[in-house]
Amino acid sequence: MKNIVIGVLGVGFAVSLIFNLFLINEEQNRIHGFTSYISEFRSQVSGASYAAQLHLEHQTDESYHHLLMEVKQLENLWVKGPHSFRTE
Repeated sequence: MKNIVIGVLGVGFAVSLIFNLFLINEEQNRIHGFTSYISEFRSQVSGASYAAQLHLEHQTDESYHHLLMEVKQLENLWVKGPHSFRTE
């Protein structure tokens, strides 16, 4: 009887440990995905800011098109959201 109780407690502990490791891994993936998203978002904002500066300086059709493309990429990234950067 004592061995059965010890065995059940051991199995319960092992299942609990595996479950906690799974949760820790999921949390790490979520955090990594969010930091990747923030990094990409900052990069896109920088690109859009640079394109806006170029357009203000030159005001050509090409600079306007470049600015629109940068803003569209930024909008697409915003719509995707950080959940799209999760690693599995």
